[in-house]
Amino acid sequence: MNREYSRSKHWSLASLVLAAAFTVCSLVGSLGSSERAKWVAGSAFVIQVTIVECRRRSGAHYRLAEVVRRPAVLLAGLNRQPAEIEIRRIAARLRVSEADNRLEAQTYYASNAPPGPRRLIEIIEESSFWTADLAESMANFLDGAIFVAIFLLFIASYAALETGRTASFSDAAGKILLVVATVCFAGDTTQLKSKYHELAEAAKHITDQCTVVKSKPASELLREAMILTDEYNCALASAPIIPEIMYSLRRDRLNSAWSAKCDLASSKP
Repeated sequence: MNREYSRSKHWSLASLVLAAAFTVCSLVGSLGSSERAKWVAGSAFVIQVTIVECRRRSGAHYRLAEVVRRPAVLLAGLNRQPAEIEIRRIAARLRVSEADNRLEAQTYYASNAPPGPRRLIEIIEESSFWTADLAESMANFLDGAIFVAIFLLFIASYAALETGRTASFSDAAGKILLVVATVCFAGDTTQLKSKYHELAEAAKHITDQCTVVKSKPASELLREAMILTDEYNCALASAPIIPEIMYSLRRDRLNSAWSAKCDLASSKP
């Protein structure tokens, strides 16, 4: 599972780097008038195609990792070992020739509750808490990247107009409009940012629901836990993976925030 997540994150990071290169090539190719600038503009198309392929590969590895994560979460929360046929199906999806007939329980969750519905709810609450913050951070990062790209675009266009490298104002205006549309609308960076925003909102809602559900009677906890697990799985299924660098930058801060949240909840009567 971790190997597939790691591969997915690497491809996702590559697509972000290529998106930055695509913006630069679009700027140079559209505002320049030399023969070299035309070749740069042509390379922007190749980069865009490569970005799509990186996203496709990232999504493929992400789906494979999710095949393992979902039963592993139930194992960690409920101590429910998947059936042998499901284990074999997972092995086939991962193209593993020989697979053990059991999954190993994940031990990195902070919950100290014994296996059962409450522990599963706490695991989903912790996971969605982290996901909400990381997804929002990624969305904000892409917001900033798009703003910088547009700012650089206008700086470059102003320089082009001042130095007379374009044939006329109307010619320059047309190229500027084309680059703005390409960067902000035709490219998938804006769509990616929207998906991270949607994931953050969904994860925040699930976190709040977990807090409410834990106060319900024990007889209702299992049903509520399974509903919340399905909601979290659905939120992840329609979202892109978060690059590893964002985990590294936010890990210590989120660990402290989660510990503070748990301490506050335990101190309440």
